[in-house]
Amino acid sequence: MDSILLIIQLITLIVMTFGIFYTAKQLAQSRKIHWENHEWNRRLASQNAMSASEDINRSIELHKKLNIDSVKESIPLKEIEKVFEEHKEISIYLSKLLNSYEGYARGIFQGLYDEEIIKNGKKSSMIRYFFLFKNYIDFKRKERNSETLWSEYERLIDKWKFEDTQKEQRKKLGSID
Repeated sequence: MDSILLIIQLITLIVMTFGIFYTAKQLAQSRKIHWENHEWNRRLASQNAMSASEDINRSIELHKKLNIDSVKESIPLKEIEKVFEEHKEISIYLSKLLNSYEGYARGIFQGLYDEEIIKNGKKSSMIRYFFLFKNYIDFKRKERNSETLWSEYERLIDKWKFEDTQKEQRKKLGSID
């Protein structure tokens, strides 16, 4: 009788051990699927954010009024203010554009948006606009007494510029590494 009980306990132990390993495998697979879904949703949110924004319309108006295509350095504040006086809506366009870029940066830093998608879609225009309007950004920070105004946007630009300087060196000829 004891041997039958021992066999039943052994079988139960084997079944339970198999069940625990199977459950662990299922949990690991579920975690992987959840992570992949999260990554997909971040990428989709990034793409949707870029598609939904009115950056193109704002950029067109800024280009027209400030003749941005010919500008090679930061636009002087007096020139920007002059255009704002003549065309009040340009001030709103610029603020909205800078705010949307700040939103992209904040979303990237908080893990909401996928950096590579935003980088591939907006990097050059975000960097260009930051440098074109650096005088305006600095003025607004002083005017509002807020050093954090568009600071995430600036931090992202600095990060991307730093990454651009960190190119991988190719191996030296004759090295064993």
